[in-house]
Amino acid sequence: MPRRRAVTREQLEVLLALPATEAELIRHWTLGAVDLAAIERRRGDPNQLGFALQLCAFRYPGRLLRPREAIPELALGFVAGQLGVAHDALATYAVRVQTRREQLGALRAEFGFRTFAPEHRRELRTWLLPVALGNTDAVAIAATLIDELRRRKIIAPGPSVIERLIAAAAVLAERQVAHQLTRDLPPEQAKTLDELLTTKEGTAMSKLAWARQPPGAPGHRALARLVEQRAILRTIGLDPAGAEGVHPERLRKLAREGARFHRSASAGPVALALPRNPDRDGARHDHAPDRRYRRPV
Repeated sequence: MPRRRAVTREQLEVLLALPATEAELIRHWTLGAVDLAAIERRRGDPNQLGFALQLCAFRYPGRLLRPREAIPELALGFVAGQLGVAHDALATYAVRVQTRREQLGALRAEFGFRTFAPEHRRELRTWLLPVALGNTDAVAIAATLIDELRRRKIIAPGPSVIERLIAAAAVLAERQVAHQLTRDLPPEQAKTLDELLTTKEGTAMSKLAWARQPPGAPGHRALARLVEQRAILRTIGLDPAGAEGVHPERLRKLAREGARFHRSASAGPVALALPRNPDRDGARHDHAPDRRYRRPV
């Protein structure tokens, strides 16, 4: 798996937080007739309330309630009110571990929820690639993934699993974009790109860094420098059409990263554009995005 941390545990906690406002509760935790019928089959108020709360949490935010997890008072009252039971009934819920286990099994069987499995990891990694190709915000990608888990009725896995899915999708997206941008470069053009990272004669910086510097105060020297800087970049001869289909934000991200490149003894800019150890997790990167974008002008 990629070692980068795509999202933090704190960010995931926010995305997987229980609803805490009345509007959220009405939207996500309102129980229907089928729900109430299944709940009423549980024996006793504590089991009914605990079963109902876990059913609601499976639906939104889409995760398992932790043992003895503190339920927001507003949320607890909202569910208890629909059942006509007291709030404090939850205090004696699932005294036996077996009761909790049996109820989780019943929720999966009766409502179609599924535990996250290895096959889901592979499916979702593929599904996430087009999302990552069109978005460089890891938190937004994580939110989209969690929405998809809810849609598929897959119970959200632990934070580390979600982190790795997001990181893997980001690496695959970067590699696909890098491959698209460099696959048609002839050797001479690739060599010219590599030479941009060699030291500019008479300076302590690379040709690329020198070409990005402001020319200085207006005058004939500044004009001459501008002409030379432009000539250095024009000799590359890159075809803008090579960026067609790449999301503009991906291009901007690559440009920001490219501005930080330094000369490497073993790799030029084309190689540096490719993330390290891309297939460490066995993922492939030969997927195509499901959307096409016009290149920025």
